[in-house]
Amino acid sequence: MYLTTIHLHQILQKFFQIDYIRNTLFTFKNSIHAFVVTVNTLIKKEEHLSWIVMT
Repeated sequence: MYLTTIHLHQILQKFFQIDYIRNTLFTFKNSIHAFVVTVNTLIKKEEHLSWIVMT
C-alpha cells in the first residue's frame, strides 16, 4: 500500500510538471504573439505618420 501511494504521488508530480511546462509555454507563446501584434501596430502607425509627413 505504501509503495503504491509513493508511485501514485510520483506519477501525479510528473503530470503536474508536464502541465506546468505546457502552461508556461502557452503563456510564453501568447506573450510573443502580443508583442508581435504590438510591433506590427507600431510599424503601421509609423508608416502612416511618415506617409502624412511626405505628402
